[in-house]
Amino acid sequence: MAGTRELRNTGNRERGEPVWSSDELGQMIMIWSYPPTRRQLAVTIGLFLTGASLSVYGAYMSLANIAPQQARAKARSDYVKDRLRKMLDD
Repeated sequence: MAGTRELRNTGNRERGEPVWSSDELGQMIMIWSYPPTRRQLAVTIGLFLTGASLSVYGAYMSLANIAPQQARAKARSDYVKDRLRKMLDD
């Protein structure tokens, strides 16, 4: 049939192997033959929240420390401008 895709791997449900199927867009998606346990879900959620919180903390620290960095950059710029004015005035 035109426009349909074959299943690439049917897996073995008795041994708990994953089953592959295709969706409407033709992309391969994986369907597990058993749901995750409560512990696996808890670990997944915990790791996700840890990663998200580290990202938020990094963004906060980046924004919290931007004022001193901007002050140093402005001081360097002013110093270079003053030096150039002195060199060109002489």
